[in-house]
Amino acid sequence: PSPWQAKADGSKEYLGLSESLAFLQKYLQEQPRFDVIAGHSNGALLASILALYMERDDWQLPKDKHPVGIACFNGPNSYETEVTLAPLVKNKTIQMPSLHVFGGPTDHTYEGSQKLARVHHPSAQTMEHSAGHLFPTDKDDAVYPAIAKALQDMLSK
Repeated sequence: PSPWQAKADGSKEYLGLSESLAFLQKYLQEQPRFDVIAGHSNGALLASILALYMERDDWQLPKDKHPVGIACFNGPNSYETEVTLAPLVKNKTIQMPSLHVFGGPTDHTYEGSQKLARVHHPSAQTMEHSAGHLFPTDKDDAVYPAIAKALQDMLSK
């Protein structure tokens, strides 16, 4: 499929979103059920869009194939969230349970990550870490057990 990407001309248009969603829909139909769909940066945004589409009546994915939740790691910048997701959401909230993990206020995507979390149901969980836009790589980082617990809690509901 065409990659999902911003147009090079600097406009507020993203290319390949419908193709990417069609690819993901077909892929999800052919695979065993996933418990959680996770994405990093623009992948976090795409996971949210995918969750939104799964809640639509016209989405052709059997309910037994729907994941239990989504995990968004270090969401995109504020501009990308507004341009891509806002027109799709329109005064709705994404109901699928979600976990949002992002770098603290010094992360250049902090505001966008917060905006992404706010379009999810108020029960969406958020966590911050100190690695900025990168996912923490220190295996001793306290964020790992917290993420594991949050995902286990999500799956047990």
